[in-house]
Amino acid sequence: MKSAISAKSPGPTRRTSALLTTFLLIVSFLPLITITSEPVQALSSSTFGYEGIGGSSTSCDDYIRGSVFAITEDGIAESITVYLRAGSGYPYKCAIYWHDNSYLVGVTEERNDLGDITPKWYTFSFSEPKPELVADTAYVLVVWCNEYLGKVYYTAGDTSQGHFKSIDYGFFPNPISWSSHNTNKYSIYCTYTAGEVNLPPTKPILVSPENNYQTSDNTPTFTWIGGTYADNHRIEVDNDNDFSSIIDNVVVDITDNSWTKSPDGYTVDNYYWRVWAVNDYGENISENVWTFEIISIPPPPPQSWDETFVLFLLIVVNLMIIIGVKIPMWNFSFSLISAVIGLILINPVGFPFLNLLLFIVCTYSIYEGIRVMR
Repeated sequence: MKSAISAKSPGPTRRTSALLTTFLLIVSFLPLITITSEPVQALSSSTFGYEGIGGSSTSCDDYIRGSVFAITEDGIAESITVYLRAGSGYPYKCAIYWHDNSYLVGVTEERNDLGDITPKWYTFSFSEPKPELVADTAYVLVVWCNEYLGKVYYTAGDTSQGHFKSIDYGFFPNPISWSSHNTNKYSIYCTYTAGEVNLPPTKPILVSPENNYQTSDNTPTFTWIGGTYADNHRIEVDNDNDFSSIIDNVVVDITDNSWTKSPDGYTVDNYYWRVWAVNDYGENISENVWTFEIISIPPPPPQSWDETFVLFLLIVVNLMIIIGVKIPMWNFSFSLISAVIGLILINPVGFPFLNLLLFIVCTYSIYEGIRVMR
């Protein structure tokens, strides 16, 4: 009996050994198994600008400083990061400008909690609505502060890549007139979320006639700087400052940034004008409404020297006829013709004395011709 039991006992041992062998085989082949699904990776933020740390620095205290950088895709600006030496308790902020027309695109938060003066990267966020950025467009990323120790770092860049404006700290000017340009490529970059944007046009800028302009030209030409992204512009002219009775409301093609009043002209009065930039996503009106005054109907142009010479020549010839020539019919005909020419050329703006003298001489010459013919 014991012998029978002893004969059956190796069964479980063999099964255990087989399971162990299978397990070891699976473990040994694990490195050879190919995982078909790709690992999930965190997407890096989209940025444009310069993310290196420049070896030189310059003050941004009462200086708006920045560099030109281009973005390659549409997107929404989230923040601007800049490498600064900044102290605590002083205000700093950043902004984006269009490079082409120097208009303000957006301004970040203002921060005065930047800590010690150890140089480091600081990030300034945009609030809603965040600036929209357009692909293949150049922008100027800038920083500005009100701290005498505040410095921004830069390296050598391209010609005129660096921009700066000397101005007391406050509100970012719009548009901005840069004090000068240099080769500074500042350590500053913009973080954005890529995606399609649909932008309304920017504001047009009025050029002429200038505000409070007075003119006797009742068919003035209006000029302006077009709004970016505009499909066309619309100019409005009225003699009421609330544009309640618009005289002219004219749509102008995008290829033209000017419009001239029709020949009927404006009457003597004060007028107001403004320009709208228009596209499929909205309209934007010029920042200002300008006024001009038509003070009189334009006088005839002054008499030219050519006309004056003709008058003088006619006077001399007629005097010669009266004094020395006794050909009555020719005298009469020539005097009549010269008198008519003189009357046509009479222009009170030019030389009225010559006109009057010619008329008298011609009249006397005609009288002499009639008298001799008798």
